[in-house]
Amino acid sequence: MTVTQAAPETLPAAPVPVLQFDRAMPGLPGLYRFALVAVEEDSPVRLLRCLDVAPPGPGAPPAGRAAGPVSLVVVPAAIATGGYVVELPDDEVAELGLQGSEDALVLLVITPGDTPAQATVNLMAPIVVNLRTLAAAQVLLDDVRLPVRARLLDLLNSS
Repeated sequence: MTVTQAAPETLPAAPVPVLQFDRAMPGLPGLYRFALVAVEEDSPVRLLRCLDVAPPGPGAPPAGRAAGPVSLVVVPAAIATGGYVVELPDDEVAELGLQGSEDALVLLVITPGDTPAQATVNLMAPIVVNLRTLAAAQVLLDDVRLPVRARLLDLLNSS
């Protein structure tokens, strides 16, 4: 399925939508539920704030302790890019229960830099959300031309 970026106004309107990941994102083992929280009222930037407690295991806090303030900064792909298209494999479409591209919201994870101009986004591994069910997955795209550290400012200027 080809997914073009969703329009910014398609962000879930629930007071605090909770995204459910069937598989943990890389580097975040055992964490599956994230609230999509607005940073500012008129800003497209959101925080994916973890709601889970980290399970025991290597690199995890002791059992029963919160994972800590695990949050990712994200932005809808529609805001950050011009012409960014996600080619979702059939297994990802099925896992997310997508019936059409209009069901999908594509989020890009922002890595802050020392200055705002140094912030980057990962175009190779977007987070795709089913807007109907709030099922979500971080998808590793099979396109080596997509950078994992694209400068956000450059993408905003190309839109």
